[in-house]
Amino acid sequence: MTALARFGRLRKTFRINGAHGFGRYKRMPCAALAMASNSTVLCAPSLLSEPFNPYTRMNMKIQNIYPLLQAALLLLLAVSCTQAEFPDAQDNVARPLAISVTDGGYTSTEGKTTRAVENGYTTEFTEGDACGLFMVRGLYSDKKMIYSNVKLTAERDVATGSLVWKPEAGTTLAGGLSDEEYYLYYPYRSDLDNTVISNLLEHAIEFPEENFFKPISYDWPVKTDQSSYADYTASDLMTASCTPTLENGKLRLDFVMAHELPLVVIEMPKTVYKFTDARIPDYTVPSAATFTSAAEPLRMADGTYRYLVPPSMPAIWGSYDDGDREFTINTSAPHPIKGEYKRYKVDGAVKTIRNYILQVGDFFLADGNLMPNYAEAYDVQTANVVGIVFQTDPSRIGQAEKDKLGGNVHGLVMAVKNATTFQSWGLFGTDEDLAKCETKARNYSDISGYGNCEHIRANRGNFDRYPAFKAADGYNTTCPVPTTTTGWYLPASGQWWDILQNLGGCTALAKPDEQASSQDDDFGWSGQGDVPAALNAWMEKIATDSKDNFRSGRWFWSSSEYSEFFARYWYVQSNGRVGCYWDRKDGSSVGVRPVLAF
Repeated sequence: MTALARFGRLRKTFRINGAHGFGRYKRMPCAALAMASNSTVLCAPSLLSEPFNPYTRMNMKIQNIYPLLQAALLLLLAVSCTQAEFPDAQDNVARPLAISVTDGGYTSTEGKTTRAVENGYTTEFTEGDACGLFMVRGLYSDKKMIYSNVKLTAERDVATGSLVWKPEAGTTLAGGLSDEEYYLYYPYRSDLDNTVISNLLEHAIEFPEENFFKPISYDWPVKTDQSSYADYTASDLMTASCTPTLENGKLRLDFVMAHELPLVVIEMPKTVYKFTDARIPDYTVPSAATFTSAAEPLRMADGTYRYLVPPSMPAIWGSYDDGDREFTINTSAPHPIKGEYKRYKVDGAVKTIRNYILQVGDFFLADGNLMPNYAEAYDVQTANVVGIVFQTDPSRIGQAEKDKLGGNVHGLVMAVKNATTFQSWGLFGTDEDLAKCETKARNYSDISGYGNCEHIRANRGNFDRYPAFKAADGYNTTCPVPTTTTGWYLPASGQWWDILQNLGGCTALAKPDEQASSQDDDFGWSGQGDVPAALNAWMEKIATDSKDNFRSGRWFWSSSEYSEFFARYWYVQSNGRVGCYWDRKDGSSVGVRPVLAF
């Protein structure tokens, strides 16, 4: 490229007072600026993109001497400098990138923006989530793709507990040179090929005022079946751009994501249980819907359903009350726009009030509803019973269970089937830093199986090396329950104590001196009757193939730790004996019977 040609390109990109209509200036060397404006320019150090050169000032002061020499010198400068040599306000140094990602939330069709986490209308990102980063440098036709579809994965910072977004190992990200633009999308897709990336760049050049990701938003693969969380989040395209700031030597990018699809929220009619026990708060159970159209929404923790509306705008058909009540939702009238949500109340989302006496032995149904223990056998057999209520005393419900349910905890439920029969607890010789249940009193007081399980999950990342915990957690797939519960988990030793006291009829376990005893090691009680038969009596009305009866001599793991080598288990016998022993954590002859809180 000749000097004159290069100078012409520089001059073309220079704008005064937004002459090109984009309201932004391209920073130029003073020499090029002088030539472009056909005048002499006095350049202050603060306006220079390179370190100030005193010789330049000297030349400026001698404005009327050697004009031809000055012109030649200015032309040489214009020819020799490139965009990358003139960083914009970052002292000529590329900086490492520090990235944060938040969701700006959905806006209601009524114009209100919510700021809650996932059970509201804002997504809370978690470990393992991944975004795709793009960085473009340059102006107009000179734009170049510097970073394209760089995968950023959310990791938990050990020191702060906050999420940090990191590229794959071996990838270093830096920026801060002039005319850089940063873009992010979620969820990450690895199948964006060179053609797609070229289209993104061409669109950015031709339509700089539009969303950078517009070319891919049109063809984003929105699933019609969004009933699983994975399929729902895979459909939920979010995008953002941001202006960087300098912080602690790093270029900080704070992306606030915007949703690219409209959202439908379906509110179902509710049943409100008002308990006669004043200690127990009202229990609200939204009706479960069965969807018969291709559009299948995701059920959320608050009992509503969500559906990200694809361009085809399908109608949503469904029913509830065992199919007796049908409904249709026409999502196209009026059509919500991207980033907005609209609520639809099925049958006005009416509430049905039930005054209810909650008792040990009541049946817990798969949809979260309750059935009294005195119900007719036919009604019980035709209902989808998944558990038996074994505790209603709030003082005997663990704090972690209460926290999970926002303080509105009502009772504890034992599953009517086993998750597994022969399984090991976990790692032998590893102290899990759980409460050590050596004595009767400590076993009695360890009442938060949910807390024990979540402690293991948090410390170990998953339950892969903790088979009993994994089996109980996996029961949520085998036997799904509403999000108005904690979900199934491995009960604590104190929760097994309550099962055998309240459902098993073990009178010795109800004695205060036994509950407060400092006796340690293994311990058992005799003369408690036929404990398996007593347990099975509560399940007598349940269909045979829907339950696992207790058998004499069977052992069941608790989530409670005895030491780094041993964990607590309970056993029942028909000869009147019941006991709480400890066994090796890697022992494999112990069963798992899950519980939940609702």
